[in-house]
Amino acid sequence: MVLRSEDLEDVDVSALKLVVCRETLAVRSELEVFDALWRWSGRECKRQRAELNPANRRAVLEGAQFLVRYLTLSPGELARASGLLEREEADALTAMVSGAEEGFEMPDHLAEMQSVMRTPRCKVRGGGDKNGGGPNGMKKRLSRAGSALRLTPAKRRQSLAVATKLAMAEEAAEYDRRMTALATAERDRRKVDELKERTRRKFNIVEEFFVCLACIFD
Repeated sequence: MVLRSEDLEDVDVSALKLVVCRETLAVRSELEVFDALWRWSGRECKRQRAELNPANRRAVLEGAQFLVRYLTLSPGELARASGLLEREEADALTAMVSGAEEGFEMPDHLAEMQSVMRTPRCKVRGGGDKNGGGPNGMKKRLSRAGSALRLTPAKRRQSLAVATKLAMAEEAAEYDRRMTALATAERDRRKVDELKERTRRKFNIVEEFFVCLACIFD
């Protein structure tokens, strides 16, 4: 899975944003996105020889921490994922997910991201471009994200190359999961067939036994 890849920790912040802003990022929970940002920010702090603390983590992320869909998390999950947020931000988001937002004023930069933060990511299946799937569809989505982030053409091409490589790794991992599932299903089917065959043979032996008995006492 792309977010667990060690390669992700070596990309620049622009490529990181291209990856984590994807609508079709294959994650079970936004905690996986947070964990990836936490790892990346720790590595970037070390590269910049900066003290490893929340303030420096936020600084090197340059706003990437707000690409986590915090409002899709439960209060308990949000408490775990608040390590990259300032106290005011964490309190406002916690109030939102707890249904106790009255009295809390959402900071302006979070208010602008509110609709995105509450929208679950869409999981695209298959390899066609019609629904944005496959390598070509992946490139188009990443290119649109690069435009939205206002990257220079050169920076966009560089970040796109790295992000596409990571996205292809995710596609390969998904293919491997599917092939494993198919192989497991095939093994299960063979086991059932073997069990049926053993049962049929036992039945034939019993049937032959009773036929023999019938012949003896006939």
